[in-house]
Amino acid sequence: MNEKEILMKILQWERLGGIQTLHRLIPELLDTNEKKKLYELTNGKNGVKEIQTKIKVSAGKLSKLWNQWYANGIVEKEGQKFKKIISLKEFGFD
Repeated sequence: MNEKEILMKILQWERLGGIQTLHRLIPELLDTNEKKKLYELTNGKNGVKEIQTKIKVSAGKLSKLWNQWYANGIVEKEGQKFKKIISLKEFGFD
């Protein structure tokens, strides 16, 4: 097995572990329809004000959720904004 094949095999196993972790984390962290909608709107483009025009949520609550999701690895931070790492539909969580 050459180096590239080894790296591809490692990547496959890491991906599998990541998928299993997501299947455990998503139901815990996104346990209401409101949280699921907020997560889906967290696309790296929408800020607090943009999301507030679509869903009634306080800036404090949204900030708290984003920081919790960031700490658990289901969103990334891009500058001043957060971005979901996957779409819930991709994994059947819609």
